[in-house]
Amino acid sequence: MWISLVKIMSGSVMSEVLQRLSYATKRVEAKNPVVEMDGDEMTRIIWAKIKESLIFPYVKVECLYFDLGLPHRDQTNDQVTIDAAHAILKHNVGIKCATITPDEQRVEGLYSLRTL
Repeated sequence: MWISLVKIMSGSVMSEVLQRLSYATKRVEAKNPVVEMDGDEMTRIIWAKIKESLIFPYVKVECLYFDLGLPHRDQTNDQVTIDAAHAILKHNVGIKCATITPDEQRVEGLYSLRTL
């Protein structure tokens, strides 16, 4: 996408557009915190990149972090899920990344790895 944008535009117009895309002169400030629920596997990596490049440069927001990855849900006996839900009720907004549903096959694989 960025390469085609660079090819189409030239000179000062291109420079101005790239500057606007890269830097915000003034970040929008969110009044309330956002409940952030991290997921499993690649969603963690993708979500981190989205925050780094598309959200935090433009929005000043406090994130209340909850790790909803399968290992952490298992460690907390799903209490982290309940805590995240209560935080959403309190703050009225949340962002949730995709998580793994622990079906029988995944649970068996997870527990067999732990016994090694």
